[in-house]
Amino acid sequence: MGRKKKQPRPYVMRGPARPTKRRPTVLDKPDPRVPEVQPKKLTPAQLRRLPKDVPSDPRTRAVDRILERWAVTHGDGEYLPLMARTEPLYLSSHDRPTPLDDTEARIVDGAIKGAPDWARRIVRLHYRGRLKPDELQAELAIKRREYVYDLLHDAQIFFLGMFRAMGLSVTSRTDVGIS
Repeated sequence: MGRKKKQPRPYVMRGPARPTKRRPTVLDKPDPRVPEVQPKKLTPAQLRRLPKDVPSDPRTRAVDRILERWAVTHGDGEYLPLMARTEPLYLSSHDRPTPLDDTEARIVDGAIKGAPDWARRIVRLHYRGRLKPDELQAELAIKRREYVYDLLHDAQIFFLGMFRAMGLSVTSRTDVGIS
């Protein structure tokens, strides 16, 4: 003889209805107590004066310097034998960055070898291969040239985290409080 299964009963809240407070939505006017901050917009003339080869994000300048120095260290050419050249073309000797010491070079090599394919590929092509943005765009099959800069910035941010996690000292002027 089976037991009869109880039928579920709907929940009934006891007492009078309690109205809830209205919550602000995107359609509401902004709070007048909070100042609205607009990013500074550069004029086309100011944009043209910005150097294209220097990273605009101050957080990535130190990573850019480390990768520039890594590019002139002796590489093994494990992945791309043609890119193992140790003497990229520089106009003068003072333009050429100093190579990394052996310990730093091993750390950077390990970080690059352990990186995802997209980050490893763009770093090797940009720093060791010395490809220009148009050449990078064609090599990586990227639709717009601006996306090359975005991808390079993403790789620099990725390696900033990798280098810090691996114990490499990565400081820029913004990190130490000097402006």
